[in-house]
Parts: sequence; C-alpha cells; structure tokens
Amino acid sequence: MIGRKATTLKRARWIGYAITILAEVGLTAMLRLFRPDLPLSAFLIPYVLLIMAIAYLYGEGPTALALVIGLYGFSRYFVSPYGNIKPLADSSMGYARISVFLLGTSIVGFAAVMMRKSRQSVELIAEELNASNQRLELLSDISGKLLLTDVPQQIIESLCRRVIEYLDCQMFFNYLVDEENQRLRLNVCAGISEETAKEIEQLELGASICGCVVQDGKMIVIENVTKTSDPRAAFIKSVGLKAYACHPLLAPGGRVLGTLAFGSQSRSSFTSDDLSLMRTFADQTATAMERVILEKHRQELYDREHHIAQTLQRALIPENVPNEILGCKIAVRYQPALREAEIGGDFYDIFELEDGKIGILIGDVAGKGLPAAVRVAAARYAIRSYAYLDPSPAAVITLTNETLSLEQTQPSGMLTAFFAIMDTQSSTMTYANAGHEPPILYRNDGTTEELQPTGMVLGVLNGQDYSESSVTLEPGEKVLMMTDGITEARQDRFRLFGKAGVFAYLPNGDRSPEEVASGLLKAAKDYAGGNLQDDVAIVVFETGTEVGIGR
Repeated sequence: MIGRKATTLKRARWIGYAITILAEVGLTAMLRLFRPDLPLSAFLIPYVLLIMAIAYLYGEGPTALALVIGLYGFSRYFVSPYGNIKPLADSSMGYARISVFLLGTSIVGFAAVMMRKSRQSVELIAEELNASNQRLELLSDISGKLLLTDVPQQIIESLCRRVIEYLDCQMFFNYLVDEENQRLRLNVCAGISEETAKEIEQLELGASICGCVVQDGKMIVIENVTKTSDPRAAFIKSVGLKAYACHPLLAPGGRVLGTLAFGSQSRSSFTSDDLSLMRTFADQTATAMERVILEKHRQELYDREHHIAQTLQRALIPENVPNEILGCKIAVRYQPALREAEIGGDFYDIFELEDGKIGILIGDVAGKGLPAAVRVAAARYAIRSYAYLDPSPAAVITLTNETLSLEQTQPSGMLTAFFAIMDTQSSTMTYANAGHEPPILYRNDGTTEELQPTGMVLGVLNGQDYSESSVTLEPGEKVLMMTDGITEARQDRFRLFGKAGVFAYLPNGDRSPEEVASGLLKAAKDYAGGNLQDDVAIVVFETGTEVGIGR
C-alpha cells in the first residue's frame, strides 16, 4: 500500500511539469491570435489565473516553471518591441509592465501554493486519521477473534493475510517453539511454494533470524535486504524480499512461544507505524496462545484434582449402609451438586461399637475440591478412632477438634459435625453437636425437638471443650439428620427451602426412614428446579420396636 502510494506520487509530479509546459505554451499561442495593442490587463490576467491554478494543483516546482515560461512569453510577445525579451523601446514602461507581471503572478502563485499546502496538511491529517482508524479496526478485529478462539494457531493464517494486505507485504512466516526437541516448527506461512516451505519446516534455535529472535526475545528488522551482508538473511534474499521484520511471540510472563515475521518484495523499509502494528499483532497472538496454554494446564490440574477428590470421597462415603443395625432402622441419601461443580465436603458415617452401641456421624467441611476431601478423611477417621477408644461424644469431638486445629492452616478448612452414640440397651442417644445443622427428633406423639449445637465448629481454635446432651427414644421414634444443602436449596436468589420446607416433610406414623429420606431429597430438588447447588447428605435413624434390646 505504501510502496504503491510513493510510485503514484512520483508519477503525478512529472505529469504536473508536463501539464505546466503545455498550458503555458497553449495560453501564449492563444493570446497571440489577438493583436498586441490590446490593454495590458487583457494579457496579464490569463497568465495570473493559469499560474494560480498550477500553484494550487501542482505546488512549488511547476509554479516556478510556469513563472519562467510565462515571463518569457509575456515579455517577448506582448511587451514592445515584440519578438525581443528586453523592452528597450518602451524603456521604463516596458520594465514596469514586466514588473507588474512578476508581482501579480508571484503574489497569486505564493497565495495559491500556501492554499495548496494548507489543503495538503488537512488531507495529510485526514489520511493519518483514516490510517489510524484502519489500524485500530484491524487490531480490534484481530483481538476479538483471538479472544474468542480456543485454537489461535489455526486462525493465525487468515489474520496474517489481512495484515500483509494492509502493509503491502507479500510473505509471512509463523514459527512455534517445539519445547520437546528445542527447535522451531513452521506453523503457517504465505508467499512461498510448498517445496520451499518444506525446506524451512524446522529451524535450529540461534541459527537463523527467527532462531535468534527466539533465543534473544527481541525483534529483528532487516531493511534493504539486497544490500545486507548478514549471513542470516540468505533465505529471505533468495525469495526476493527487500524488507523483513521478525517479532517474538512473547507471553505475558516473558516466555517466547515462537515468532511472527513479515516480508515485502515491493518496498525496502518499514515505517514505525508498520512495525508497531506488527508488534501489537504479535503480542496479541502470544497472549491468546498463552491464555489457551494456561487454560489447558489449569483444566488438566483441575481434572486430576477432581479425579483424586472423587476417588477419595467415594472411599469416605459408605456405599452399603445396612438398613438395620441392632434392631434400629437406618436410611441414608447422598446427592452431589451439579456435575460441573467441584467435589464438596458433606460426609456421614454409621458404625457399630461395643456393648450394643451405634456411632452416627454427619458433617460438612467448608470449601471444595481436594482440600475438602482430605479434610473429610481426617475428620471421619479421627472421630471413628476416638470413638473406639472412648465412646463419649463430647470427648470424641473435643479430641477431634484438637487434631484438626493443629493441622489447620486456612480458616476455610473449618467443619461442622454432629456425632451421636445410640445405646440400644437403654434407648438413649447421647450427642455432641459442633455447629452443625440441628437434627430433628420426631416423637411418636407428633411433637418435634431440635438437637441444638453443644459447641462451636471444628478446626478453628484448639483448647475448646465440647459438652454433650442425651435424649431418650421410644420405639419407632426418628431422628432426621441433614447437611445445609437441604435447607439452602434455592428457588431463586432470595427464597430458600429452609427449615419450613423440612418440617413440611417430617415423618408421620406411616413413613419409613427410607420414605422420609427419599421424600425430603425430592422435595428439596423440586423446590430448586431439579438442580441442587450444594451437596446433600441425609441420615434418618429410627429406634427399634423394642426398648432395651441388646446384642
């Protein structure tokens, strides 16, 4: 574009000189058809008007030529003695006429030249604004396409073709770094044959222009290629390039991902605006490529962590909980959140102890992913271990808190837990509630009772003493335990399922633990439109039909 413009301007300049000569000669010949005894102004005015037009259209050079030719014609043919440049016969009158001619044409010519320069300045500003707008539109479009694509390497060719068309270039080369082989691999190119492209498909680092750009991380520009003695320019000379610029694809962190080079066969240099456009395009391309690389790496790490957390969580959530232990009926439900959500920290456990006792645990760890799963493992196995040593919920929860607090490094690792020991011989449930959602005890007479917290959440502060409480259960009475995924099921931003929704589905005399667990989970899911935003764990415990049963 720029090379073609320079050629056009040069051609227009010579056309201006030619038109000036023809116009002056033609005007003089036309005026000679009239008699020279007409008033001076009759012959002066056409010359003035012609010089003004030439000055405005073609500038200083043609204007000076027009003055010389006009002065010669005017003094020779229209100032006596005719046929002689020097008007000796008229003496001072002849010189006065010539002076008037020179003064009039010079003033008009100067004014017209100034008008032309002013017009050219305005046109130049307009051209620069237009070129700037075109550059901005091009870069904006390129940036948008690179931002939206997940495979920037595949759209570089189409984007580069737009850039070389704008810059009046004929070739481009895009190389990417092969980290494994420590070489440059040709991604896309244009302007050379397939055979030539195969010859430069692989480049050594530091052994070519592109290789040096990758090694140093700096742009290399070679102008007047035909005159350079740089041995690295052998290839670009062989394909007829006159100007060549190679830019590194620098990621935001400074890592070089490859190179982007442009070459012109029609011009021997690039302007600063050209190089700025190339550099911006290269930086945008590198940023897009680095974004995709980081996103891919992040996804790989996430998938790996997700898989580990899933595996760990499956190992922590009992798959086959018996429907009945020591005459007591049990039902459990575990519902993960949306598939794309991270692994949560809800957990439960039910295990048999000595002397006709049953351990019942439900809890929720703050946070998601692998850290939450690891925290669940630590809490679950700590509670189990301490329960076998001392079947006292207060002692178990206190010791577990000490263990978790010593390991805790972030506040987000705190957890809630409800741990109860059911003594089937005395039909007494003794529990400690560490900040967990209060379980609901449903009596046979239809009354309810919430088993409130007996201490703060676990894993925050050591040295905490947790108390315990006890309730006596009649045969057939139920305890409903759940995590906050049930009460926080959302219908919209402000409306929660809440405890009101839970009480609406409390067991009646005809509902089994299985029916209670299934009905409550379904009610919460239906309320949330079928999608729960958090994990849900439900445990329903019902005492045996006989009081004081033993092993």
